[in-house]
Amino acid sequence: ATDLNLLYKNLDILDRQLKDLNISFRTRYVPKSQKVDFKNKLDTKVNTRDQLLRQGLIYRAKRYRLKIAVEAAQAYNRFKPPHQTVGDAVTFAIAQATGLQVQEKDAAGQEQNQGEGEKRDGSPSAVATTSFEDDDPNKEKEAEMMLEYIEKFNELFEDGKYEEAAIHAANSPKGILRTSATLAKFRDVKVRLSHRSPLLAFCDAIMASVGAVGCKPAGELSTECVECALNENRLDLLSHWISQDRLMLSRQIGDLISRHCGCKVPCKCGCQALAQNVYTKLHLHHQAIICLLKQGRVHAGIEYAKHKSPFTKEMYVEVLRMCPSLQLMHALVAADDQGSRPLPVGVVILTVLENNSFDLVLPFIQELQNRTADDDPNTSLFHDAVLDDMETSTDEWDSLVKILQDQGYEETATNVLSTITVMSAMKTVLYKSLADDRPDSAATQG
Repeated sequence: ATDLNLLYKNLDILDRQLKDLNISFRTRYVPKSQKVDFKNKLDTKVNTRDQLLRQGLIYRAKRYRLKIAVEAAQAYNRFKPPHQTVGDAVTFAIAQATGLQVQEKDAAGQEQNQGEGEKRDGSPSAVATTSFEDDDPNKEKEAEMMLEYIEKFNELFEDGKYEEAAIHAANSPKGILRTSATLAKFRDVKVRLSHRSPLLAFCDAIMASVGAVGCKPAGELSTECVECALNENRLDLLSHWISQDRLMLSRQIGDLISRHCGCKVPCKCGCQALAQNVYTKLHLHHQAIICLLKQGRVHAGIEYAKHKSPFTKEMYVEVLRMCPSLQLMHALVAADDQGSRPLPVGVVILTVLENNSFDLVLPFIQELQNRTADDDPNTSLFHDAVLDDMETSTDEWDSLVKILQDQGYEETATNVLSTITVMSAMKTVLYKSLADDRPDSAATQG
């Protein structure tokens, strides 16, 4: 009772509780008298509804009798039986129809047999069994509910309650508001919420409601949602949508994600990994391999290409132009167990030099010259690669040497020139020996 600190602390607690009670009094609670008012209003509406239902039943019965009368009159005009007037036919048909309605409640089978007998007699009363569709009041109620739902959405939207409007639209019955038109309406809003735009709020609500609705958004709407997430750099949200299978995936979505990446090889923003996931699910193996290479996963991309989508040399050249890297260059000139290489070393170097990428070409050549072959420690990998290169002409090698010299890389140019000269001499001797062996084999055969 005398500790001031404790008393002030308890006073703060009581002040907060008082504020909470005042807020609850204004927002959560209402006078008890309102409950009675609401109950009276509810009873009034229930009575009105029951009265309208009774009136509707009366109108439906009148409509039913009028329809029977019209059909009976039409049947009378077609057959025109003797000793019977149109009034007699209508009266008889209405009486039969009324009797049939009563019989339906007691014995449906008896009604069916009686109807078949009347049809065989060919009397005008056969019109009583004619099938027709009555107006379904449930459809009218459904239409009214949809109109009310749309009006509620417009009210929320106009009041600036965009988060609530987005959730309201995403859960609309039969998806009447899960459309590109609604998305365009959110796109036109220039106001930004605390941490995201109203457009992204709508897209996120659409994706969150996929499980409840039971269907993914259409292709165009899915693409627009992806574009919205990319524009706001919400790759985390986009990754969640893809992993939870909330999108109707398409190649256009994969292309959007891949083009959003602004990284140099390797990709560090995660766009290429997301795009690869999309392409893999769509079985677009060529595009998935390119994404792997752009991530710097060169060996995984090459292995993927061997098993899923074998590449031609033209495809490898295209990939090298799109995402050049030192690791990819080495992978493309590496020999497999059969001694074949995806691309000749000269083609790899000249392709990379199209963009003047000397920062890749020089280390590539130097590393190949410094590495030795497994079967011959005295031979460099560069020598073996040049020897296996049957596509690069002597003029192209000479142009490569000249380019290196013009750029001031004299030492590298000299090493390349010496290698080319030796390899050219070896090829000449090899071709000459093969040419000399052919006459001898021909003479032996003779």
